[in-house]
Amino acid sequence: MNKVTQILNDFLKTQGYAEDEVRAEFIAEEDSYYDESPSVPLIVLGGMTNKTADGIFMRYCKEELGLNVDVDVITLSFLHELGHHNTIEFLDDEEMEASELTKFMLNIKNETNQEFTEKDYMRYFTCPIEVEATMDAVAFCNHNPEVAKELDASILQAIWEVLYV
Repeated sequence: MNKVTQILNDFLKTQGYAEDEVRAEFIAEEDSYYDESPSVPLIVLGGMTNKTADGIFMRYCKEELGLNVDVDVITLSFLHELGHHNTIEFLDDEEMEASELTKFMLNIKNETNQEFTEKDYMRYFTCPIEVEATMDAVAFCNHNPEVAKELDASILQAIWEVLYV
């Protein structure tokens, strides 16, 4: 188990999540995602970044959702994926269908190598399933700023050590 994965799982434990409820893993070559299909749902914190998407996401979190804690996009991404775990059961069928349709349409654009615009990214960030997960992450940061900053520092240091030392 790499150091980042250990930090993520230790954080989950300190927040009251049981080992058989949700687990996390850092995979440098992946995008971040939440997979509820395994017997124990999995949060993957990926090391792949997109400077444009990350900038739009952070601006959206600060300006539209009221994020007022200075954390890196990678930490907010982890908390966002945890937000999927926390909120997915509260979405109704209509919200799930709207989210899936949005993701389907954007996936077609991606697969045909069309460049994403800011409007495309915002379509994704504002579909119901993504909004709920992001609001959960922002609320965590705003209500627990010291914990969020400590997690952020730990994740960033560990990623540096895993990837560059």
